Amino acid sequence: MLGKVQTRPLKAWTLIGCIPLLALAMAARQLYLSKVHELSTWKGGGMGMFADADNTVTRFAKLYLEPPDGQRQPITKLTPAQQQLLTDALWYPTRDNFRALAKSIRQTNWVAPDQVRAIPLVDAEGKQVGPSGKSYYSLFPVGERAIGDDPDWTLAIEYWRATFDPMSRMARATLVKTLRFAKGEP
Repeated sequence: MLGKVQTRPLKAWTLIGCIPLLALAMAARQLYLSKVHELSTWKGGGMGMFADADNTVTRFAKLYLEPPDGQRQPITKLTPAQQQLLTDALWYPTRDNFRALAKSIRQTNWVAPDQVRAIPLVDAEGKQVGPSGKSYYSLFPVGERAIGDDPDWTLAIEYWRATFDPMSRMARATLVKTLRFAKGEP
């Protein structure tokens, strides 16, 4: 009987000690995700979610097809499944998540209208001030490629962060990284 009495307090203290250890592990994971993978404090279990509402940081991506001639043609529309893959990659911006999007894009046929679109110049207030002298085709998805048909272009994915400074009331976009997925890459 004496052995059971001593075991219960030890078991209780062990269980009580696990709670702070679990909280420390969650906090360490959250710190790692927010510092290394650029996730806000909202992600990774909610530690600190009231400290950062994630409304001052916005993530977005620009997607380009780069044919062998070196021109860049922006992808202006994605399929719904590709849009979901892009959203997932922006929530957790790792190369593997962007690779899933790239694989889907490489398996899609892309078409462009016959006319190119001119890129306008804009001033600091966002007003159009004239043409830039550059133009591009708007690419749209049209069905899937045949199995084994790997196109001879590179997909460039630019991952951007936009921040807003409430004191100066200015928004700023910063290119975080550019990922390239060439023909033959998994």
